[in-house]
Amino acid sequence: MLGILVTGGETPDCDIVLPSDSPFLLAAADSGLDFVNTRGWNPDIIVGDMDSIRDPALIERYPDASIRVGPRDKDETDTELGLIELWNRGASRVTMIGGGGGRLDHLLAVVSLFARTRSPKTWLTRSEVVECLEGAVEVRTTPGETISFFPVGLRVEIDSSSGFQWPLDGFSWTSGDFGVSNRSVSTECRVVIRSGRLLMVRHRASATIVLS
Repeated sequence: MLGILVTGGETPDCDIVLPSDSPFLLAAADSGLDFVNTRGWNPDIIVGDMDSIRDPALIERYPDASIRVGPRDKDETDTELGLIELWNRGASRVTMIGGGGGRLDHLLAVVSLFARTRSPKTWLTRSEVVECLEGAVEVRTTPGETISFFPVGLRVEIDSSSGFQWPLDGFSWTSGDFGVSNRSVSTECRVVIRSGRLLMVRHRASATIVLS
């Protein structure tokens, strides 16, 4: 099941279409509820300390949601709490929305989540789509699209790739390596990862994103 987590910070300025033909769980973390409310979505889960939401009374509009409001001083971030709630309720993959901009430490904390054994799959910021790749992955792109890659964890081994101006074939990357500003030369790109995971950052080219 798909889990969707909306957090605070800068959110995408594009149209986001929620799944219509498959079950999903929608969670709002702290001021992510502001974004959910403006889009007319109904969250299944609301979490966080609610220290940055515009109006805490907004929670009362969603009596059917599972609500977990905790103290500001806690071990987990609001984003972590949202992920935990989604996984505990059966989400097998999670797309995060928001969390861009703002404080650098918050941004780095979100990036660090992808290095965990259980990590988000996709992250939508204001202008980027970030995806965690593992195994053989095919990606639909727009020719000329800028795409950057970063290893997740200690090491990633790449067997082959296609559809990029600069191939990734045979690369063995460790923490600290990266490939910035590659470009797609096809509508379909492919990466085959032998071991490890790869973070792919794309500057969003479409005005509409369909979640599935």
